[in-house]
Amino acid sequence: MQAGEPPAQPVPTVETFGLDFNFHPDALASKPFPSNVVPANYRPPIPLFTGLTAGYSGLYQINFVVPGVPAGLPPCVSGQGPGLVATNLTVSVGGSASFDGAAICVSLPEP
Repeated sequence: MQAGEPPAQPVPTVETFGLDFNFHPDALASKPFPSNVVPANYRPPIPLFTGLTAGYSGLYQINFVVPGVPAGLPPCVSGQGPGLVATNLTVSVGGSASFDGAAICVSLPEP
């Protein structure tokens, strides 16, 4: 594959990335625990896939499963003003040198 040419197949990253799921209203991104420094009894979430996306030049994707939504998680409410929640889950992704996050809205499934 030449530089700038889109891959025909997904290409996994060499580095393993960590994930962190912060179920709080409008939370900021946070650096996930490095895989070699985790608290006792903590199982860090592992991405299903991280790498280049087939058919797109320079586009990386991260596939993961959102863990169970905790009971009592406030729902997202659009608008402005105090008490409104724009997002209720921040997914952070981190490697050895950097991290970033994406804030999204999740909800409990209807019974």
